[in-house]
Order: sequence, then C-alpha cells, then structure tokens
Amino acid sequence: MSTSSKGGRFAWYVRRLASMSPPEVAHRIIERGKQFADSRTNWSWDSFKFEGAIAPLPGLRVEECAKNLTELIERDARATLSGDIAFLSAEWPRPAQRDWWRTNLWSLDPASGKHWPGRGQRASKSAYRHAEGFGDVKFVWEINRLQFLMPLAVAAHRDQDQALAADIADVIEGWMDSNPPYDGVNWTNGIEFATRVIVAIFVNTLIADLAPLRFAPRLRQFLAAHVWMLGRYPSLFSSANNHRVAELAALYIAYTCAPTLPGASRRAHEADALEREVLRQFHADGVGAEQSPTYAAYSLEWFALAALCGEASGDRRSASYRTRLRDAARHLRWMMDDAGRTPAICDDDEGRVVALGPKHDYLYPAAICATIARWLNDGESAPPPQAPTLFDAFSSARAPTTIAPKGQRTFAEGGYSVWRIPTAHGDAMLAIDHAPLGFLSIAAHGHADALAVWLHIGGEPVIIDAGTYLYHTHNDARDRFRGTRAHNTLCLDGQNQSRIAGPFNWSQHAKARLRSGAPDFHADHDGYLASHGVKHVRSVHVDGARITIADGIEGALTAPAKWSAGFTFHQTATVETREDGAIVTMPTGARLQIEMHLANAGKIALERVDVSPGFGKLAKAPRLVASGEIVSAGAVLTTIFDII
Repeated sequence: MSTSSKGGRFAWYVRRLASMSPPEVAHRIIERGKQFADSRTNWSWDSFKFEGAIAPLPGLRVEECAKNLTELIERDARATLSGDIAFLSAEWPRPAQRDWWRTNLWSLDPASGKHWPGRGQRASKSAYRHAEGFGDVKFVWEINRLQFLMPLAVAAHRDQDQALAADIADVIEGWMDSNPPYDGVNWTNGIEFATRVIVAIFVNTLIADLAPLRFAPRLRQFLAAHVWMLGRYPSLFSSANNHRVAELAALYIAYTCAPTLPGASRRAHEADALEREVLRQFHADGVGAEQSPTYAAYSLEWFALAALCGEASGDRRSASYRTRLRDAARHLRWMMDDAGRTPAICDDDEGRVVALGPKHDYLYPAAICATIARWLNDGESAPPPQAPTLFDAFSSARAPTTIAPKGQRTFAEGGYSVWRIPTAHGDAMLAIDHAPLGFLSIAAHGHADALAVWLHIGGEPVIIDAGTYLYHTHNDARDRFRGTRAHNTLCLDGQNQSRIAGPFNWSQHAKARLRSGAPDFHADHDGYLASHGVKHVRSVHVDGARITIADGIEGALTAPAKWSAGFTFHQTATVETREDGAIVTMPTGARLQIEMHLANAGKIALERVDVSPGFGKLAKAPRLVASGEIVSAGAVLTTIFDII
C-alpha cells in the first residue's frame, strides 16, 4: 500500500493537519463552521438573484472568435451536444434522449458507471477524495465545467442560430436543475465555480440577443450563486495555489461585467489581491512556483484574462504585474522545443480557462504565450507559430517578431537550467531541474524529481517525464508517477527524495542547490541526507551536440546502498541496447547515441515502463536504467549523449 493511501480518510486528515500553520488551523475551523451552517440551510436558485444586466466580456473581439473557431473544436462541441460525450480520457455512455442535460448524467462517473451523490446531499458531505469504487472525480468535474458551450456560443453567434442558442440555454438550465446550490460533488471546489463563471459570461456575451427570454434571469441566478460560493470559501494558506488565482480572477471579471452583483464593491480588492498574487505564483525569473509548465500556463491565462478585461474597461494593471507575466511567458518559451512543446514536468490535469470543449488538440503553454507576446509586444515570449485559439480573441495586437532563445540560461530562483543546442534536426532543448519541490507547505503539484533532465530534439520529445495519470483514485499509481524512480534522476534504495504524505501533500521536501550554472553546471539536493547521510550531486557539460551528465554522492554514507539512474524515452522511440548503453532513434530520424560508464560494478538494462501521455491515459515507453551498489561516497555514473 502506498504512503498516501495508508490509513484512509482519518490518516489523510492527520497528515494534512500537520502541514498547516496555527492561523490556517483557525481558518479551517471557521470554514467547517460555515459548511455546517450552509448544510442546514435550504438553498435554492431563488436564494441567489440580482437586478441588472450582465455586460459583455470587456476586450473580447466577438467576430475574431468566429475566425479562430477551428472545425475540429466546433465538431467536437456539437458532438457533445448530440450525446457523444468524451472528456479527458473518458467516454460517457450514449444517453437515450437527445436533451441529455435534463437527466442526471451530470453526476455520472464514466469509469464505474455509478453516480456521485448529487441533489439532496450537501457539498460538505461529499467525500470525493476517499470514495471507494469510483473513478477520478476529475472526469465528472470536467463535463460540469460546461466549457463545451463556449465554441457552441461562438458558432451560434456566427450563424445567428437561435435554435443553437436555445440549446445552450437549455443545457445551462438542465445543469441548474440537476445541481441546486450547495448540493453534490459539483459544489465542492472553487476552481470549478470560477471556471463556470467565465463560461457563463463568455456565453452570454455571444448569445444574449439570440437566447430565449428566460435565459437572462436564470443566468443571473447561476452567476450570483457561483460568485457567492467563491467569496464564501476562498482557497487560502496551503491551498492558495492556482485555485486562488482562478477564484480572484473570476470574481474580478464577474464584478466587472455585473456591477450590481452582491459584493461587486470588492472589485478593487480583488484587483489588488491579483497584483499581490502574481508575485507569489511566479518567481522573480518567471518560473511558475508550482513547477509545472502547464499549471504555469494555466495561472498565466487567468492572470492575463483578468488584466485584458480590466484594461478594456479602463482598469490597467501595474507595470510589475505585466512584467511578471512577461517573464513567466519568457520562461515557458525557453522550455519549448521547435514545435512549441514543453516537457510534462510535475502535474498536469489539462485545465484551461477560455477553452474549448472536450478535446484540447493544441499546445497549451505555447498558445497562451502567443497571446501574451502579442498583448505585451514581446518577441522573447513569442512561441513557434501556433494555430489560433479563442483566447487570441482578447488581443488585437499583431504578433511581434520572434526572438528565439539561444545558448544557455539558468533560472536560479525558479530552479531550471536550459540549453539550446543546434543540431542537424533543429535545436535541441535540454533542461535540468534544481527547483524547490513545489509551492507552499504541501507542494501539491510537485514531483520528487530533483536534478531530473528532459531532452527534446527539433520538435520532438526524446527524454521525457512519466506524466501525471490520475489525481483522486488509484493512489498507488498517483504515488508512483510522482516518485523518484519515475524520473530521470538518481534514486537510492528505491526511496523517494521527498516524502509523500497524501495525493497532494508532501511531509518532507528535498532541497536542491545550484552550485554553478554556465559553462559547466553543478547542483545537488539533500533528499537522501536524513536517510543515507549523503547528497546527490549532478554535473552537466555540453560540448556541441555532446551532453555529459555525471552523477555522484557526497557525504558519509551510513550503510551500503543500492542505486539506480534511468532515462525514459518517448513511447515512439526505438531503443537498441549495447553493452555500455544504447542508440535511440526517433520517428523523424533524430538519433541519440548513449554511453553509460559505471564507477563500480553494476548493470545496464532496458525496461518498459508506464507513462501517461494525457490525464487518465497510460502507455508503455522504453527506459534505460543503470544500477549497482555503493559502499562509500564518490562517483556513481557518467552518461554521455551524442545527438547524431
């Protein structure tokens, strides 16, 4: 049994409590009191209403949305409306009736075929983290984000299609009928409320003059209930990661578009909070504090959306706010290959904001950087050419001339060093992690990957991360994908560098230290200091298309230890082993010749391991692993990669 699954629900609460400061404990007690009171209140949609119209999203160029609506996105959204429902890696059974949104499909878990508790069960009673026999709750949350309505609204506006607009209104009403306020699993998480707020305002911007008359008062109820929940249950203290960003941005945008909403006088407060938060969520060098490129892009999209809507309504963000977003986009650009792909570092649940239904067939960080580059006229943020998305419709500026990253750069505060290496197949992108485990005391989305490396050649991932797989179920797999053995770094005695204390919690954080950056890279981490008395030291030297990675340990080893160090290759790679390494061939013809020199007796083996190419998806990929035993500190392994 995994660490995170031991002891069940009670043990989870104990470990979670251990990560809290006294002020957070007090906050959680108050929060539980609110939940108790709310669970005894007979909420209905009539409990939430306000007078006044919902204005269009400021800055949204409606006609540009239609230009950027791809045929694939529209087709998938229409398929969802017709009952062909697929989100993330899951498919729902085809409903018997066309207007499936008037059924209880909103609570169906597609993995188990069971229904999550909905109408009649208070949200505070929904134990989705510990539910036995269900699939990951992310799947049911994904359909309930209602984002497939956004491209449908664009299509309805483009075609002035009143029937489609009526269907969109019916879907929202059907959702409301199945999900009364504070009932069920769909009212448990602020980031879900925030997403639906943006969907509601976006949809209203496009179909307000096409939808049936009943739509406007119902949408006001929908918006008022979600905004009330966002204000009542903020994600604070150790939960104040991307969830907090989403909540603040959604409140700010809602108050901008509906100034008669209860609480709208706090609009300036939410703007000030966003100004503070952007400096916390991104390090001074632009690296996302959660250490995941996709979560950095997700927070970046929320921050940028709030800023773009604010500017269009006469409320401009500060220079420091804009500079931090620019630097965040620049860091992501450094991590992109020639096609705009970024390594799958740490967690990724494929979350989007202005996003586009059941299939995300675009390179998300690159798409966000494209809009940032246009908005801020920053060529260093501009990614390789990307297909347009609906988020592009918030900026009318021309794309700046791209200034592609060259050479080597160290992001010392955020903890990454990146090399751009010219090769016959395009630039290679090599990155190494010397970052903090993650953000805040629980480092929720971090992985035990200190000193891990990733390599892309041209536009092709070669040395990859194992990915995420699932969040709220299969805890053993959740631990395995976050663990050290799943990453491209050194592992001692099969132990993780950092100690897992729950699916989104770590009780002990390995600390990495950068010793030197360019031209020769040296760093260490202390994740094995307490258990083994040593630090892992990794050096990287790049000479043309040759990369040398040297691993060793420093300190007083407390007992002989078994070690392993592996490199996972993309599932499309062909790997031919040799006595001292392997030759890796990619579909485009790029090749990687590998030599592994073990300091002591050991072995080299090729394994087939699980990787997760998308949330909920599994695939097999080749992994080259060297292993042996050490009895004292010193050199362990030197690996040489020649790109040919």
